[in-house]
Amino acid sequence: MSGMLKKEDESEKNVTLEDQQKINQFSRLLNEKLELQAFLSVRKDLHQLYDDASDELMLAADNEKVQFAVGDAFIFTAKDEAEETVEQCKTEIVRTMEDSQKKYDNKVESMTQLKTELYAKFGNSINLEEEA
Repeated sequence: MSGMLKKEDESEKNVTLEDQQKINQFSRLLNEKLELQAFLSVRKDLHQLYDDASDELMLAADNEKVQFAVGDAFIFTAKDEAEETVEQCKTEIVRTMEDSQKKYDNKVESMTQLKTELYAKFGNSINLEEEA
């Protein structure tokens, strides 16, 4: 039970409203960080799928019609049009990934600051580490 405090780590520190707000803010930031991690993971997988689609399109003949997914259906379209659409999708995914990564980095920075402040006051009597 690594999450449990040892008796000697427990201390009687008064938790002020400001401290509680910092703890709550840390919790919100952690949840947002985890959501961003999941979002980035999905976007990374999607980017890989578009890379694979782009590679497959390179193998197709120039005058060949290719199937392109639109929702749950497939349509036949010109290879050039499909390549352009795939590149636009990849560009948009990269942009959203960069934006999300910046948000993620800001969350981590804020969490680190809050951790420093809270551990300085409460020492080992507070656990701000992520569970594995």
